[in-house]
Amino acid sequence: MNRLKSMFAIGAFLLAVCPIVQAQTIDLQKVTILDLQELVKSGKLTYTELTQMYLDRIELYDFNSVKLNSIRVLNPHALEDAQKCDQAFAADPSVAKGMFGMPVLIKDNVNVIGMPTTAGSVALADNYAPYDAFLTTKIKASGAVILGKLNLTEFANYIAIRMSNGFSSLGGQVLYPYRPVQLLGDTLVLTPSGSSAGSGVASAAALSAITVGTETFGSILSPSFTNSIVGIKPTVGLISRYGVIPISSSQDIAGPMGRNVTDVTILLNTLAGYDPNDEATKGIEGAGVTNADYTKSLKLGGLKGKRVGLVGIPPADNAAYEPFQQALQVLREAGVDIVTKPNGDALTYFNPDDPDANPPFPSSIVFDYDFAKDLPAYLSTLNENYPIKTLQNIVDFNNQYMKTDSSAFPYGQAIMERCAILNLEEKVEQYIADRQKDLLYSRTNGIDYLLKEYSLDCLISTSRTGSTTGIAAKAGYPTVSIPLANPGGTTYPINLHFTGAAFSEAQLIEFAFVVEQATNFRVPPGLADKSNLGNAISAALELTNEKRALFQETYDRAFEVYHNNFATQVDVDKATNQLRPALP
Repeated sequence: MNRLKSMFAIGAFLLAVCPIVQAQTIDLQKVTILDLQELVKSGKLTYTELTQMYLDRIELYDFNSVKLNSIRVLNPHALEDAQKCDQAFAADPSVAKGMFGMPVLIKDNVNVIGMPTTAGSVALADNYAPYDAFLTTKIKASGAVILGKLNLTEFANYIAIRMSNGFSSLGGQVLYPYRPVQLLGDTLVLTPSGSSAGSGVASAAALSAITVGTETFGSILSPSFTNSIVGIKPTVGLISRYGVIPISSSQDIAGPMGRNVTDVTILLNTLAGYDPNDEATKGIEGAGVTNADYTKSLKLGGLKGKRVGLVGIPPADNAAYEPFQQALQVLREAGVDIVTKPNGDALTYFNPDDPDANPPFPSSIVFDYDFAKDLPAYLSTLNENYPIKTLQNIVDFNNQYMKTDSSAFPYGQAIMERCAILNLEEKVEQYIADRQKDLLYSRTNGIDYLLKEYSLDCLISTSRTGSTTGIAAKAGYPTVSIPLANPGGTTYPINLHFTGAAFSEAQLIEFAFVVEQATNFRVPPGLADKSNLGNAISAALELTNEKRALFQETYDRAFEVYHNNFATQVDVDKATNQLRPALP
């Protein structure tokens, strides 16, 4: 798997040009894009130095030590592009704003000229698309530096049943940054969620200023809460899907993923916009959000009189309960009315006076139909001589590949096989009917009903309780997700979700920003390599209780560090250095 690591062969030279001291004085986990632009304008940082800092982190944490494996391929011209940004800044300092010069990583189902667009598939390993995705052209036009492309769950998790999140035949398994290996005492392996696994992990590990993910059904929101980051799942139609390997034109959308509300909002400004190649983006003009500046929502003091409805309330014994109550108190102090049922319970979707309006979550062939239709349409835009033209071509390629490497497809390709033989003409009426059921469930009798019935500006849930992820995905409505709680250990983090009507991103961002600024709940991963400490602990366990009792206190401290998923490398090294000499 080519990650173009040869660019690091001149590492000594690069470190001479870009002093490592920068990494010690700039906390990439905490700075915002606004902070970085101010550092550039003050002469304390260059775009080339910033790009090198992220490349150093990728080399340390993604390619070595914990080996997160979030990066699929690096852009060999990243440093050159950053140097051009420095030259442009020297000529005109006013360019230092927005995404200009900011290193960004893009999910590997988005076309970028000069880099393969694979969706994690060995069948598409050499797909060098002849055009940029529309969102890529917008990123380039902003002056951002494309660092590379990110691993993902293969075909955005629409190839096989029960596929491991973050796994693909081409990229392998992306690791979860808060617990990248199964530690002593763990009973399960934690995955980074999908399908934007690489986007979530790279954001959490601060491997770039910001990342781009895509979602059909939870693939931005799920890796956002799993990796304790901020994600925006926009309205379907706010960002063009042209040049993005699809699952479903009914629900597909790209969006920003990062460590704070400010950064994802800045990138949303860049990504949003009308594209004649994507009919869904025609809705932008009708919604009155053409050329909207979402950064205007990064403000305090503008929420008085707003109303939010709770559709998910964590129970009192849940790790999210206290921070959830703190978040609600922040909103109350900002003048927001918190709406529940009269008894304090969460609101429920669907008209309670109409039993027929309260259906179970509808089963649907929408995804199968769209995938069978939309993927070949994407393949038809590739180079004329590119051999992969159909879903069946991919199925056949994979079957042949399995003969030499069965480990690449441990989950098979049942979904791909099912869709490859789907008769679109025969299923069109069922597709139309199922799509209407989806919209009736999610919009008319779901989100729209609650917003209208209670005169609400948005809905609030958590990623664990009353989550709006599924219903908002079917509706094509936006959600902004921010960190709420991180219990640690083998328990995934919990995020707070703000969900609203179509094209209500500006309002949702303001709610999220107000809560984030008052709480700062996010805890970054320690990203420590614990292998040496684990070996020392294993050696200690081989001793008799009597021998270990002589250094039991030291052993206990080491064991505690080993099980602390927020431990830094300094903590781990210190514990290792104390425990090793204590062994007989």
